[in-house]
Amino acid sequence: MWEICWKISMKKPIKSVFISPCGKYIACIIENVVGDKENDILIFFRENGEKIYEKEYIGWLDDVSVSENKRRTTIATKNEIIVLDKNFDEEFRLELEPRVLHFTYVSRDGRFISAGTYNPGKIRFFEERNILWDFKTKGRITSFFMTDDAERIATADEEGYAYVFNKNGDILLRKKIEHKGLYRISLFRGGVAYTVFGEVYSLFIADKEGNVYKKVSFEKMPISLYCSKEHIFIGLEDELHIFSTNGDLIKKIRFESRINDICSTKDGENLIVGTDGGNLFFIK
Repeated sequence: MWEICWKISMKKPIKSVFISPCGKYIACIIENVVGDKENDILIFFRENGEKIYEKEYIGWLDDVSVSENKRRTTIATKNEIIVLDKNFDEEFRLELEPRVLHFTYVSRDGRFISAGTYNPGKIRFFEERNILWDFKTKGRITSFFMTDDAERIATADEEGYAYVFNKNGDILLRKKIEHKGLYRISLFRGGVAYTVFGEVYSLFIADKEGNVYKKVSFEKMPISLYCSKEHIFIGLEDELHIFSTNGDLIKKIRFESRINDICSTKDGENLIVGTDGGNLFFIK
């Protein structure tokens, strides 16, 4: 399990990756800087590596998310969320704060869309075009995650607070972490995983109430983090470490350059890795 099936070279850094819940479609954002302008590129592949769509956007793109069978795709730009239909035609746009980093997720059925804003730290939750609720975090948002059924939404901020919400906006968890530099957060079936940076590089695994039951320390900085139901995938610079949700290390895979982003299907069987060296890997 978790062997590299194929590798595609983009020759430019990969900023964001996402695999649809069904595992059939893979999206990635390519950093495309020409002169003093950055016009990033969105590319879609099938699970066999066949390219099916490519478009260059004016300006930078921050994040991408894909629903089941690519019914909907959401793209975070510098000031809005662009929503595409299954044919990659634009359906509508959701306006956000201008010129800041944004994160996005779309639910499996394409009905719910969430967005996280870095500065000021703010979460928004939409049903179609309609905003259902929002929430301002204490610090600037550094990480954002939503389960594919939209039942749980998690975020982390620079002040060291971890938050988990349900789809109604009720706070399920608000916890101050012992280290201020809370960097990445993700959710698995029985709890939450997060990483910190600063004097220590660590992965913390906690239950749904935020009680930490496992801490793993590293010599390398944890750049990326993603959880399936039963596994935790973490990018430590150029190494992918795969853990069980009990904190047992299952496997390590080394890549040619820094791992910028990771995404997996809910069962953890299909995994996508995008690197700063411009390579996209499909692992199964």
